[in-house]
Amino acid sequence: MQDKDLISKLSLLGYTPAWLDSGILTLAQLEGQIQYYNSGEDDNLEHYRYKTLHHYINSHPHLSDQDLRQVLNFIQSEPDKAMAASVAIFLLKKAYLTETQFEKVCGLLRQYGEWTEKEITKQSALR
Repeated sequence: MQDKDLISKLSLLGYTPAWLDSGILTLAQLEGQIQYYNSGEDDNLEHYRYKTLHHYINSHPHLSDQDLRQVLNFIQSEPDKAMAASVAIFLLKKAYLTETQFEKVCGLLRQYGEWTEKEITKQSALR
């Protein structure tokens, strides 16, 4: 990806080219988000990245280990830690996670502090 206009659009919302390369973000989503951002309705950039991750997680009946690794990498590199933890909790609630995947999400979630233990305990009991 070398298109400077495209890179500029990605940067505007806090994305990197890796978001598109991974397939987690589509060009159509990016264009829609840029239009919405330009409307002035929401200038909180983390909301756009949250929506993208939420949509990706929700639109798949399961995630391969590679897909999960990509999602976790984006969560981990998210500068807005509250948003990142929210996405990790959303992911933790997905029944399609294998036990190994569930444990990986738990491991990531624990990095956001002691408060996450309550949610981890709750979701572990529900499994």
